[in-house]
This record gives sequence, C-alpha cells and structure tokens, in this order.
Amino acid sequence: MAADIQELVNGYKLLDGEFKYLKGNKSIEVYSLLIIIKIKSGSNSLFFLKKIIKEFHQKAGTHIETIQGDFKKMNEMYQSLVVYFGEDPKLVDSTEFFSIFLRFSRSYQVLLFFLLFFPFLSFNYFFQF
Repeated sequence: MAADIQELVNGYKLLDGEFKYLKGNKSIEVYSLLIIIKIKSGSNSLFFLKKIIKEFHQKAGTHIETIQGDFKKMNEMYQSLVVYFGEDPKLVDSTEFFSIFLRFSRSYQVLLFFLLFFPFLSFNYFFQF
C-alpha cells in the first residue's frame, strides 16, 4: 500500500512540474501543445483549457494530501495495535500480524463455544497435546 501511495505522490509531483512549466512558459511549443489539446477536445478557448488543468491540479493535490494523511494515521494506529498485543511493529508485517490475530480469535470463539455448551468437560481437555 505504501508503494501505491508513493506512486501517486510521484505522479502528482510530475504533474505539478508539468503544470508549472505550462503556467510559466510562453514558448511556441507550449502554445502549439495547447492548440492541439484545444482541437482534440473541441473547446473554443485556451483559457477554458488552462482553467480545467488548474482545477484538476488543485483537486489532485488536495486528494493526495488527504490520502497521505489517512495513510499516516492508519500506520500509527496499526503500530499501536501491534504494540498493544505485544509484538514489535518493525519485525511483524501486517499480513503476519492479522493472520495470527485471526487464528487467535477463531480459537477463542471455539473455546467459548465448548465452555458454554459443554461445561462438564474439564478445562484440561482443551489443552492436551
């Protein structure tokens, strides 16, 4: 997941660089590019195209920041959860941790089921190896 988010951030940085280039460059090639975009999109105004690009750039930046913030919070919550259950977040990845957690909770549910519906069985019955 971290790699996917980093890919989004890198793509946005590339877009940001292109947007700044288009915004600050008055060369013939930039105007040629905008004219080609204008022809392909059917728009009548280069101003309209620049406005669309600017709005997209701003919205994308806001979404990227939100995603990064959410990922940071999720990672902090995951690390505190792992520490709460006595594991080291640097040594246990999320797949391993949640598979252990799932096995534990299923075993616990089975044990509760037997203790509730078969109270006459000895507790030692469940821990025979």
